[in-house]
Order: sequence, then structure tokens, then C-alpha cells
Amino acid sequence: MKRLSAITAMVLGVSIMTSQAMYAAPLAMRTPMHAMFGRDKVVKFALHNATDTPIKVKTGDAEVTLPPGKDVPFKLPVGSKVVVEEGTGHYMPGIVIAVVNSDLSDTTVRLN
Repeated sequence: MKRLSAITAMVLGVSIMTSQAMYAAPLAMRTPMHAMFGRDKVVKFALHNATDTPIKVKTGDAEVTLPPGKDVPFKLPVGSKVVVEEGTGHYMPGIVIAVVNSDLSDTTVRLN
């Protein structure tokens, strides 16, 4: 009888401890190196003005004029916007041409 009580108490104690350990936080959290030393990703792409008039765009603080028929290269961080600064016959001022993301890497955006 004493053995049965001792075994029952041990099984009960182990089951209580394992249920708490199962929901406990891990002892060591591994942090990825790129999270500590990462930089904002910069995307390289180009805008091509296929219209017959120059288009003035704003990217962050810089204003750039896109000459007709030419490619203009850009290096911008992910999340920045390319916005039309001055209206033309093709685009109204304030229109967002592109929001930079990793899909634009090494591409040319053609403005008709």
C-alpha cells in the first residue's frame, strides 16, 4: 500500500512538472545575426520616360526630371515613394508612380 501511494505521488508530481515545462519559455533565445546588424535594403531600378515631355518626380527629398526617351537610374530604400511633382499632359501632380519594393530590383519602369 505504501509503495502504491509513493508511486502515485511520483507520477502525479512528474505530470504536474511536465505540464508546466511544456508551456514555459525556452531557456535560450537565438537571435538571427541579420536582425542585429541588418541595414535597410536599397533597391536599384530605372524609370524610363516614354512620353514626349519631361516629367518631374520627387523621391524622398530629391526632385528629379525625367527627360523624354531616357532611362534615369535610382537607388532607393524599400518603402519610398516616387511621386509626380509637376503635372504634365499625361500625369497629374501628386500621383504615386511607384512604391519601392524588392520586386523592382534591376528593372525599368516605363512611363507612357
